[in-house]
Amino acid sequence: MTFVESMLRLKIYMKIFWLLAPLSIFSQDTLYSDYNKDGVTDTLTWSFESGSAFSSVFLNFKDGTSGDEVQVDALFSFGSFLDLVPIPNQWSTDRYADLRQTIGGVLSKDERIETENNALRWLLSTAQRTDGYWNSNTDWSEGFPSKSLIGYAIVKREDLPTWLLSRLDSGEESSHFWLIYYGHNHFDRYHKGWNKTVLADGEREIWYSKHGLVLVDLENTRYKWLFISQEGLTGSPSKLRWQSISEVEVDGDIVTFRQSLPVYMDDDYLWTIDLNNFEMHRSLIED
Repeated sequence: MTFVESMLRLKIYMKIFWLLAPLSIFSQDTLYSDYNKDGVTDTLTWSFESGSAFSSVFLNFKDGTSGDEVQVDALFSFGSFLDLVPIPNQWSTDRYADLRQTIGGVLSKDERIETENNALRWLLSTAQRTDGYWNSNTDWSEGFPSKSLIGYAIVKREDLPTWLLSRLDSGEESSHFWLIYYGHNHFDRYHKGWNKTVLADGEREIWYSKHGLVLVDLENTRYKWLFISQEGLTGSPSKLRWQSISEVEVDGDIVTFRQSLPVYMDDDYLWTIDLNNFEMHRSLIED
């Protein structure tokens, strides 16, 4: 069974389970505003449900003039840094800009990010080649990496990589999406800050979190992401609260580390990143 097939099957199982068993967390709220700028107040209602491995959101928009209703239903995995929520095509015009922004805030706790965010850009541009290597080179960003929070961006379908589009339900035809980035999962109460390893030149460092590595150029005050454990791309634990990266070592311009993927794959991998061309390769660790 392919990863896509297993994820679709898991989505079906989780929806059935949630219909039959109570969830651990439930919340709902309603907002009233003239979201489509026709002079009449509209109603936006949403509810969140959360289980042990997935969460879901259901949104209902009621047009104050026509009484027509539009629903958005999304399922989120606790093993992914990214989730896609389709924007109904009738909401892609300027008239619904406030509604798109409001719903984006609901989905991401009011934090909007741009697709030029370095971590997000890495996730959207990294791809596995047919020879077993990954291309992962992204542009530098000024400053130093901060602790990422939850944020959202609005993206076009044509700007999304194939691996991310494969997560959508078949038949989904939206041209735009809310892209949610769960950057807070890089840290927790046990991993509150970056771990750091200095390169031999003394001018660069590798900063790493529970699930990612960053190259920091101290001399030029800039950084770029090197790796993120991502479901469907490089692999991830079934829950991001479980640390995936350990044993980070540097030898010249070669960075190696161990990646642990409990439950989904239940395997450990040795990753190698060449800082000269930013190519990545992984091999299975057979303990």
